[in-house]
Formats: sequence, structure tokens, C-alpha cells
Amino acid sequence: MPPVHGYQKNKTLGRAYLWYWTLGWVGAHHYYLGDTSRGVKYSVSFGGLFILWFVDMFRMSRLVREANQDINLKNTAANTALIAQQQQQQQRL
Repeated sequence: MPPVHGYQKNKTLGRAYLWYWTLGWVGAHHYYLGDTSRGVKYSVSFGGLFILWFVDMFRMSRLVREANQDINLKNTAANTALIAQQQQQQQRL
């Protein structure tokens, strides 16, 4: 079965750290992980005056894991909806 439209791949810790080290002080790693509201907060506060940016270095694996859990839940819901839709179409035939 082909993936559902809107299917997202899991985020990687390596890429999250790449964004963290290059533009993390403006929240790039949060934008990458899909947490736009936190990314905006980092952008306007320069990473919480660099304090929160520094703390994120130690929280990165948890942030990636949580982002992937959200992605997997959304993908599961989308796949479940697709399967239900396909079953309904088969029942009509």
C-alpha cells in the first residue's frame, strides 16, 4: 500500500543537532522538529538569551523522540483513515 498523502518521515538526531549548531539560537532545530511556536519564541529571544539554547544541547534526544512520537501518531491516524476509506469503497462494490 502506498503511503498516505502527508506522510512524514521521522526526524533524525544528527540533523536536529546540525540545525542546533548552525542556527539553534534562532530556534532552527525546533522548526525542524515541527514545534513552530517554540521556534518563534527562540527567534525573538535569541534562544532565551542563549540559556535555553544551551539547555537544549542536553535535551535534544528527548526533543527528537517526542517529535517522532507525534509524527508516528499522525501517520497512524492517516493510515487508519485511508484503510477505513478503502474498506468503505470495497463494500460499495
